Amino acid sequence: MIEAVTEDIDVKERVLRACEAAAPAGAIIASNTSSLNIDALARFVERPERFIGMHWFNPPEWTPGSRWSSASTPTRPSPNASSVCSARLGSDRASSRAASASSRTACRWRCFVKLLGASRRGSPTPQAIDEVVRSSFGFRLPFFGPFQIADMAGLDIYEAVVEQHEQGLGERFRVPEALRALVRQGRCGTSAGAGFYDYEAGAADRLLVERDRRYAALGELLARLPPVEFDGRTSRSVIDAGVLVIGGGAIGGVTAG
Repeated sequence: MIEAVTEDIDVKERVLRACEAAAPAGAIIASNTSSLNIDALARFVERPERFIGMHWFNPPEWTPGSRWSSASTPTRPSPNASSVCSARLGSDRASSRAASASSRTACRWRCFVKLLGASRRGSPTPQAIDEVVRSSFGFRLPFFGPFQIADMAGLDIYEAVVEQHEQGLGERFRVPEALRALVRQGRCGTSAGAGFYDYEAGAADRLLVERDRRYAALGELLARLPPVEFDGRTSRSVIDAGVLVIGGGAIGGVTAG
């Protein structure tokens, strides 16, 4: 049974208590919370060992990632329950401990807060930041995470680039010691056979070939479905009259979130 009401802990309490009262004794109750502490929510059920967090990202029918977490109880529910459900729904699952924020939501909000701060310092506008993210590092993220991307670029190069940013922009771009340590160890990425990841002989070359193949395919997709151009009043390119057209079908009521 999945609870997916508003992120208000008082509302969550009423709904979770009602869910447990209606659920069979062997049921697992899941909360779709994106920000509330799973341990706090677990206090609202009589069987916290049968309670998990299971969050999807908006829009869930298109976004593959989901987050699974369990309360800090002596007996935790089997991760198999969320794994099977996620797999049946076509979702990739990441687990996290209740005491810390979800890695997926934490990454998202940390990036948002940092980018919003940059836009409020007066230089890049939100529109300019969106374009930079969409067309540069964001372009690669469907296939590779930031640490894989860093390995392929070269961690020694990353170290040098961050140093230049620190010199020009100050302490907020200070080179992380974790990055310096990897470079000192010679773990400079795919070219060195090790970085954040370890690469067996030939694996790095195969990875780079596959990377280029996937980027080319994504470029072809973008040529067919170019980015939405939005001027604050009307959307052009792939949206017409509030309907997104994909592969001959249509999805009405397009919203951001």
